[in-house]
Amino acid sequence: MGEGVFSILVFVIVLRIAAPFVVEWGINRQLENTEGIYGKVSDVDLHLYRGGYEIEGIQLFMVDGDEQYPLLEIKELDLSIFWGALLDGHIVAEAILIQPAFNLVDRENTEVVTNDAVRDEKTWVDLIKTLTPFSIDRLEVVNGEFHFHKPDGEPKVDVFLTQVNLLVQNITNSRELSNTLLADINVYALVMGESEIKLEGTFDPFNGIPTFDLNMEMQSLPLRHLDDFIKVYTPLDIEGGLLDLALELAAEDGNIKGYLKPGIYELDVFDWREDVRKDNDNPFQLLFEALSGGLAELLENQNRDLLATKIQLQGKIDSPEAPILPVILGILQNGFINAYEIKVEGSVSLDDETGDQDDSEKENH
Repeated sequence: MGEGVFSILVFVIVLRIAAPFVVEWGINRQLENTEGIYGKVSDVDLHLYRGGYEIEGIQLFMVDGDEQYPLLEIKELDLSIFWGALLDGHIVAEAILIQPAFNLVDRENTEVVTNDAVRDEKTWVDLIKTLTPFSIDRLEVVNGEFHFHKPDGEPKVDVFLTQVNLLVQNITNSRELSNTLLADINVYALVMGESEIKLEGTFDPFNGIPTFDLNMEMQSLPLRHLDDFIKVYTPLDIEGGLLDLALELAAEDGNIKGYLKPGIYELDVFDWREDVRKDNDNPFQLLFEALSGGLAELLENQNRDLLATKIQLQGKIDSPEAPILPVILGILQNGFINAYEIKVEGSVSLDDETGDQDDSEKENH
């Protein structure tokens, strides 16, 4: 009897020691077999006492022919089961991503993302299932980064968010775990390491038709940080100014509604020293920038040095419309009547109280 207990104990210990290596091997094997993506993890640690585990050193690369481009790197992914939900008969977990860094690359003569597998939602769903066998009800991102690169050509572009902190709750979309069918999302980040951007709202993670209500604000982004981006993607060369943004957007039943309010304080498009002496712009570029700068100065609200408008967004979610005439009228209103406050108004929301629908109307996930 004693030898049998000892054998079982030895087996359990060996199994516990081997388990992280088996899990790590299984994850790496699945990543190797994921079409269009190459990836690996460096280590797996199990924490049986809290029903969770940590995956360290996650690296994903987009495969495009013979080339690989960095796509996603996560220093640590911490997964653990909600014991309270488990006692109620639900197996759900929370996932915490520590210092993830996501890269989006735009290369010459290619689309921003050329790999169909990367754009396929099923690819990412399968990867999540590989990393965790449980439904995720709470997702947190701690100190993440997002980079948009255009490494080809001159100048090279790198637009980025740092200190990205995200919290999404009630992803399982069930009243048995919360009092609403909507998931909550809150995001905070720094744009170009300097200007705060905040996004909050709700969305339905299991509705086949996108359903959400989002508010976003960004304040005082120096446009000099976007100079390279603006030079590459527009005919302008912005010398100075501060950008504010406010956005409200809601979608339901395939329709979208909302607005975007951009505002630029102390806009400077043309600068003789920068454009002529330093940049050596051609005469047509100089004329265009001088005219643009003069028009912007004319249309600024003189009391606040603010050029702004309100862009109404409406229509089908796959082809939203932004009528031009209201944009022009908005610029004139801001310049000559009353300056906009580049803040969220609280005027856009879902028409229906989606969170109060009866559970029988939706599949319980």
